[in-house]
Amino acid sequence: EGGGLPIAAAAAARRLRPRDAGAALQGGGLRGYGAAFAAAMVAVRVAMRLPSMHEGDNWYLWHYGRSHLEPLPPNAMLVVWGDLQQFSVRYLQLCEGYRTDVSVIDLAMASYHWYVPNQRSNLPRVHFPGEAYHPFPPLSPIPAFSLADLFDANAARMPMYTLPPPHNDISWQQRYRLLPVGILRRAMRREANTSLAEWIKHSSNALPTFPMPNASRYGVGTWEARMKEEAHSNIYAYVHDLLTEAARNSDQESIKHAVQVLESTIRQQTPHPDPNFVFHLGYAYQELLKLSRAAADLDRMITSFRTFLQAAPPSDERRKQVVGILDFYQRPRV
Repeated sequence: EGGGLPIAAAAAARRLRPRDAGAALQGGGLRGYGAAFAAAMVAVRVAMRLPSMHEGDNWYLWHYGRSHLEPLPPNAMLVVWGDLQQFSVRYLQLCEGYRTDVSVIDLAMASYHWYVPNQRSNLPRVHFPGEAYHPFPPLSPIPAFSLADLFDANAARMPMYTLPPPHNDISWQQRYRLLPVGILRRAMRREANTSLAEWIKHSSNALPTFPMPNASRYGVGTWEARMKEEAHSNIYAYVHDLLTEAARNSDQESIKHAVQVLESTIRQQTPHPDPNFVFHLGYAYQELLKLSRAAADLDRMITSFRTFLQAAPPSDERRKQVVGILDFYQRPRV
């Protein structure tokens, strides 16, 4: 990387020939050579940083956008929230013509009074039950709708998917479930019956398989780091729900699938694994141990929970629970 420095310095030196230097000193033209030398040094600094500035292999947001659209059934509705999801998805639709059958609604933008009137013609299959989105419609100065209202208006029209909704909008919770499907959620009426096997098959095929950005290259504050955080957060929700259902049904194969997803994600987080993922990996091995009684599952459970104790902050309330589990399983048997 530093090879450009002597080359550029030599080039600058060649420009300052002895007779030119003497003339410059006599005529006050040294400033011109100084400016040329300064410009050369700036060019050197840029050249030295080119490898770290190279983004030719940065397809992360492109993959991220596709991971939203690819698993959706035809003519689905996708509710997103914020610039990262909106721009990565809309770029693919508008610039590459990919999955233009999907109706994408940006809930953040829908809170502005101009959004819905403009989008009604762009999204003819979507029914907007008001003039703007508001988590608390009665407080809106214009006729507004909540997320539950949007679901109600379109449930019979098309399959509905969303990113995790805003925390201040809980209107959907009484009438809908949000089942993790890859990094998305599918909105389903609570009375609808969905078998565990069917849901796992559909959702596991939708998990992102592209490599995540390296934290040493894309630090906190970059779009890539934010994308990685969002993707892992949604994968965590999927695994949490999967383990809950699998443990309830003593489904060993589903627990093994959760282990595979967790281990793959934790490898991407090295050297600083998320304590939530490590805790659930230990929990998954604990559930497998109950069903298999295998020594290998015991060893992996202990290793996972020890890693959790190293990664979790002292304030994490699960630490006491994990210490109790380790004490129980490592206690000498009589």
